[in-house]
Amino acid sequence: MAVLRGFFDTKTRAFVGLILPGGVANLQIDTGFNRQVLVGDLTAARLGVAPSSGFVMVQAAANTMPFRVQAARVHVTWLGQPRRIDVLVYENEQPRRRGEPDGLLGTGLIQPDRLLLDYLNDIVEISN
Repeated sequence: MAVLRGFFDTKTRAFVGLILPGGVANLQIDTGFNRQVLVGDLTAARLGVAPSSGFVMVQAAANTMPFRVQAARVHVTWLGQPRRIDVLVYENEQPRRRGEPDGLLGTGLIQPDRLLLDYLNDIVEISN
């Protein structure tokens, strides 16, 4: 069984690190996001993620305004196995403050694996 361990930040948000072509992205786990990974255009450029499609308009459930995203396909190691994943890249990312997530990791990447968020024992784990 392979295990990916993460952490909770001071705001009790759950994070995991994902190695992308240009470095490690600290991604906030978002169980309401049913895609794989979402990052902004500045973060994508820093992490070597190059979108290969045109922009499409999407609307998140919590947002009233739609926003534009492009798709990128990247190779990663996920729970010990090579995998090709989809990364959505949104445009006009604003510079982030220190400690803010590089993006979101959604259930499209976690499923069908096991997600453990144990606040009592300070455990963030994804395992197969």
